[in-house]
Amino acid sequence: MGGYYTVAEQFGLTTNNRTRYSKKWIQIKKNCLTAFGNRCPITGRTDKIHIHHIDFNRENNNPENLIPLWSPLHTLIHALEGFSKAWCE
Repeated sequence: MGGYYTVAEQFGLTTNNRTRYSKKWIQIKKNCLTAFGNRCPITGRTDKIHIHHIDFNRENNNPENLIPLWSPLHTLIHALEGFSKAWCE
């Protein structure tokens, strides 16, 4: 399928989810998870892990810019980033 997977296809599921990840991103994600022992380094959780771009730039996939975060923490960080931007305007 053109070198891309949907989130569901990664887990063998069928869905209408349109979010697509390149094979390259999937490898970058695996490398990041491996580097951090497949866990969030802040909470120690191993479930619901997202890869966070420290500089908030989704194009910057340098390993030094990536950190695995537990999903609720990742959501909180992005919410605080949005609040911070709104506050400073």
